[in-house]
Amino acid sequence: MEAELAKKDLPYVILMIVLDIMAPMFLMLGLTMTTSANASLLINFEIVATSVLPW
Repeated sequence: MEAELAKKDLPYVILMIVLDIMAPMFLMLGLTMTTSANASLLINFEIVATSVLPW
């Protein structure tokens, strides 16, 4: 059985939706402003950071 969303959760849900829309736009903007070598290094670092943060 799933828990229902409370009214206090609504701002967090809206913020999550907005950030999920904005993140790819900022990624594409950032990729246009850097070199391909820097972009490659940053994307490889993202994998490491994603693994280390939850740990």
